[in-house]
Amino acid sequence: MVQRSMYVSFACLLLLVSAVWHFPYAVCDTFSYSIEIRHKQVVFFLVPLENNTYFSINCSTYFNSSIQAYLLTQRPIENGINPAHVNASDTGENKNHTTLSILTNVTQVFYIQINQLDDKSDFLLVNSSHKVTRYYIPFVAGYPLGELFLISALCALGVLEYRKKAR
Repeated sequence: MVQRSMYVSFACLLLLVSAVWHFPYAVCDTFSYSIEIRHKQVVFFLVPLENNTYFSINCSTYFNSSIQAYLLTQRPIENGINPAHVNASDTGENKNHTTLSILTNVTQVFYIQINQLDDKSDFLLVNSSHKVTRYYIPFVAGYPLGELFLISALCALGVLEYRKKAR
């Protein structure tokens, strides 16, 4: 009986230690994310921040690809960088690791753009102080007038052939 109560006490202690061990991660808004990047890929994230909030994000690559990171104030609509919208950018000497940090003075949604500079496959590892959401630029192609004209002409010819055979 004494041995059983010792095992129960040990199990409760182990459970308590494991709960306390993970407690800081349950309270704070840390975020970790990994993604495979290929051949000069650009990856976007967004994060809503309140006024007077400190935000930092660490980005690194597993196989030492060169990366650059930018914190943008407006929604990106293409893979290029508009310098007018850059709020912060990486300035480190390490090519495969970058850190962005900012103390916001407005309540706004910020966009993070991470560019891979090398033409190879790698894994991007992202750690941030707040939960960030992956953002994809919607690809909206222009209206294909040439294809529309070609399909219309082929349909018109098909209707004419059908009427010709029907007579």
